[in-house]
Amino acid sequence: MGIPLEENQNKDNHYNNRPMTLYDFMMLDLKEQAVQLFENSIMVATLDEKEEYYELYSLGLIFIEIKRSKKTDKILETAIFKSGNQLEKYLGDLGIVKEVLTD
Repeated sequence: MGIPLEENQNKDNHYNNRPMTLYDFMMLDLKEQAVQLFENSIMVATLDEKEEYYELYSLGLIFIEIKRSKKTDKILETAIFKSGNQLEKYLGDLGIVKEVLTD
């Protein structure tokens, strides 16, 4: 059945006719955040580390990073951000983006 849309949200994941913002996402409860992440975001990168791996998703105007255990595949941490230093570790995997950003 799914979670009903909030009054100010439409089916295209826009709030008040604009893309979701960090504030919009933070105002959702944890279950609603998970629904938005797994139904409306786009995975843009992954990063493989020794004990864990990271998945980077784009949702509206924000990025969501999920850190998972390689042993259990359980979520260990999440981070939500708009831009900045958190994105830098993914630039090695996105060589064309890194070239554009550094030119």
